[in-house]
Amino acid sequence: MKAPMLAAALLVALLAGSHVAAQPRPIKVGVFTFDARDDPTTLAESVSFVEGSYMAIADRGYKVNTVTSPAGCDTDNIAKEVERLVKEEKVVAIIGPICSGAVLAAAPTINALKVPAITASGGALAISTAGPYIYRSIPNAKTYLFTLMNYLAPMFPTMAILYDDSILGLDFKNLATQYYTAKGGKVVSSVMFAGNSTTAHVEDLTKQAAAAKPSLLFYMATSAILPELEGAFIKAARAADPKLPIVMPNGFDVLTKQEFEVVGANGTKSYPALGGIYTSGDVIFPKANARYSSMFGIDTMPTLGGYGYYATAYDAMSAIITAAQESGYNKLKNVNKMMSAKSFTFRRYNGMMGKFDENGDIIAEAQVQQFSAVTGDAEPIAA
Repeated sequence: MKAPMLAAALLVALLAGSHVAAQPRPIKVGVFTFDARDDPTTLAESVSFVEGSYMAIADRGYKVNTVTSPAGCDTDNIAKEVERLVKEEKVVAIIGPICSGAVLAAAPTINALKVPAITASGGALAISTAGPYIYRSIPNAKTYLFTLMNYLAPMFPTMAILYDDSILGLDFKNLATQYYTAKGGKVVSSVMFAGNSTTAHVEDLTKQAAAAKPSLLFYMATSAILPELEGAFIKAARAADPKLPIVMPNGFDVLTKQEFEVVGANGTKSYPALGGIYTSGDVIFPKANARYSSMFGIDTMPTLGGYGYYATAYDAMSAIITAAQESGYNKLKNVNKMMSAKSFTFRRYNGMMGKFDENGDIIAEAQVQQFSAVTGDAEPIAA
């Protein structure tokens, strides 16, 4: 009996020893967030990048120290911050930047430093061609808009569009117009507003759009746009015609949801003004979301409300860890080579295997969803 037990003990020791040798120290990964100190409305999203990353670290069982930076949308300084993360903090990969403009501004530096960066939020089309070290773990704008317009165009023959002046806003407007008209729809109005617009200005533009008598009202704003502008749009749209269908392909902020919360006499909450708004999102996986909520106590932190980029941040970190494991601790310079390989796959937040295409974009599906008047959350539309 002692001989087999001794052999088993030696095997365990050897395996443990090889694991330690394979990773003597944690690797460092940069994680960009918003600067929630300057803009508290981005708190939920900022926290979600960190939580999603750590959920993947726990699941993959690999030692990672994250180095967070609030410069995820700081277009002017993003290149210097990337350089600092790589040269001073010694990160082997980066999750971010966040805003599409920041990703594109950082791309030359990222490619020059040869450290892979996976944006978990940037949706602009130009990111697909930003260079060999730029990846994306969120479906790009084409995926969302193609799915959404193909569904809506046959039901609503005319559409008015309001969109913000960001790179992503313009992409969404152009793609929505392209896919909508290809299905026979007609755009009767298309107006851009500045990201620093007043609520009164957005209300006026919304009234003008509704006055064009569209059968569908389209509003697109990036996550960096103040929630007050989303609220102004929804209020003006509902005031102009409570039954006019609305589509918000990028959804809305958690603070916008809270603004439209109605508390009944018995304490129940509802969101009648948000009910029925169309959007497009990642396929929802309730079991994964429940595990995330339980793991980070989301149900007891209403200011977070489950909003954010936890799933795409998870996918980004999972891809980095998988590539690091396949490279080997002493060859971490090969992480990008592993991720760019056609055969490379990694475990996603939803439990399925993920893969990047030839442009570094994740291959994923999107689904048409509607916000519930009961919960204020997006829910899949029954097929």
